[in-house]
Amino acid sequence: MNPLEVDTPQRRLRSRRSRRRGICCALHGCLLDSASQKHYLYLDQAGQLQVRGMGKHTAMMALAVHGQVALCNEWLECFWCRDCQKRT
Repeated sequence: MNPLEVDTPQRRLRSRRSRRRGICCALHGCLLDSASQKHYLYLDQAGQLQVRGMGKHTAMMALAVHGQVALCNEWLECFWCRDCQKRT
């Protein structure tokens, strides 16, 4: 094995950090800091699930069983800009 290809914890952390993208301030272009926890979105209509790629029958069955469906990749969160000194 080539010693340059060894997968170390530091290498994994570095690659994880490079994949992470920040949210920038529209006025200053600086990175925004998170100022709150994530509040996940919940859907309660089959049409909302269909827009996100779920089939009509599957969406109706999921809502019939659970009543509402949590989205794992969509949420609300508050951010803070250091330059503006405001939340966005």
